[in-house]
Amino acid sequence: MKALLDALRQAGNAAILPHKSADGDAIASALALGKLLESFGVAYTIYTEEPVRTDLAFLGGSFSPMPEDVPSVHTCIAIDCGDIFRLGDRAPIFEKAKCRVVIDHHITNDGFGDINLIVPTAAAAAEIVAELYMASGVSLGKAATTLYTGIVTDTGGFRYANTTAKTHKIAAFLLEAGAESGKVCHQVFEQNSLAKIRLEAAVLHAMTLAHEGRTAVGLVSEALLSETGATDEDTSNLSGVLRTIAGVETGVLLREKDGQIKLSMRTNAFLDAAAVCKALGGGGHARAAGASVDGSLSEWKEKIITIIGEAYGRHS
Repeated sequence: MKALLDALRQAGNAAILPHKSADGDAIASALALGKLLESFGVAYTIYTEEPVRTDLAFLGGSFSPMPEDVPSVHTCIAIDCGDIFRLGDRAPIFEKAKCRVVIDHHITNDGFGDINLIVPTAAAAAEIVAELYMASGVSLGKAATTLYTGIVTDTGGFRYANTTAKTHKIAAFLLEAGAESGKVCHQVFEQNSLAKIRLEAAVLHAMTLAHEGRTAVGLVSEALLSETGATDEDTSNLSGVLRTIAGVETGVLLREKDGQIKLSMRTNAFLDAAAVCKALGGGGHARAAGASVDGSLSEWKEKIITIIGEAYGRHS
């Protein structure tokens, strides 16, 4: 951690790259890391693949799309990103940088930077950034609320199995520093659009249960998004909703996007979602992972049911 802080202090200028389809942890970690760089006197830009989700707008901050010409930066930091492919069209910024840094907590991350700070036991990348603040002695200020948001979103409000005693200790540190817990939880968990509720209802109504009710698979087509008025960001936790059904071990959402099928998997007790998704070219965590595959929704509904069934068999 000291070596990383030294490198950040010496950066002439920096680019911060959260993973594409950036979630609460990725955005929060990028914003807080930017404020840490600012305290070191380092100029930075956060480049995102898509516009930031509306439910995270309360965090504020400035974000830039990928420019036509690859910017020249001294230090590029991939944050909450399991591999370089998750940087999407922004990967050339990372590849061109003089110093390439990876800060991540995905167990499938093999380390693709010059400096890698990968902590698979961390519940969120925001935990790691919070520890950077601790080690640096820099005052958190508004970054306390930002980092608390990252941890709350990646732990599902401290409900997921990735939550540890250390997670709670870091959350307490952030609360003591002024994190606004009530504001964060209201914005993250209690603000759903009518379109999102309609989409969720449609997915649950048409879901497929397999393996004696242990697997729930939901489908989201482009047509369904249009019919409900929902957006892609409204699908963000649907696999988790499927997992909450009593008796379900694995919740899977398959959605059409950009000519591919985006697969999101959440598991409860024993199935390793990261292992399943890594075999499909994706990755993530033991209880939450994803992948992008070619094919149709109907094709992949049958395929993923078969793949999960085989995984259950190996576990048995």
